[in-house]
Amino acid sequence: MFHTATTTTTTSTTTTSQDGRKSYASFGYKQDQDVSAEVAKVYGAQKEVAFVHMKDGSEEDYEFMGLWYDLDLQKNMVNRVLNLLQPLKGVKNGGKIDLYDHSLQVNYSPPLTQHPTAP
Repeated sequence: MFHTATTTTTTSTTTTSQDGRKSYASFGYKQDQDVSAEVAKVYGAQKEVAFVHMKDGSEEDYEFMGLWYDLDLQKNMVNRVLNLLQPLKGVKNGGKIDLYDHSLQVNYSPPLTQHPTAP
């Protein structure tokens, strides 16, 4: 679900899917990287598992899905999180910075060398 009213980052080209929804690119989002070629190196041409209900999956099915998930996570998780924050660009709600920048701020505290209540 996209909140287009608050999205300020867009590309000049707008593309739509068959069902009429705008693509990620039209909102300035980065596309996921396809990991199928890397999975195919291990599992051949298998594109998906055969089961629908998890109780029907085999150990090999779950190993296949685990590899796919791990590779996908390594290549796409950062962009997915940043894409989720895109609609917050430009929404200031009275603050000096928008909610996107606010979401990316980090509060760093150095590690304690000893417990604060220790003598």
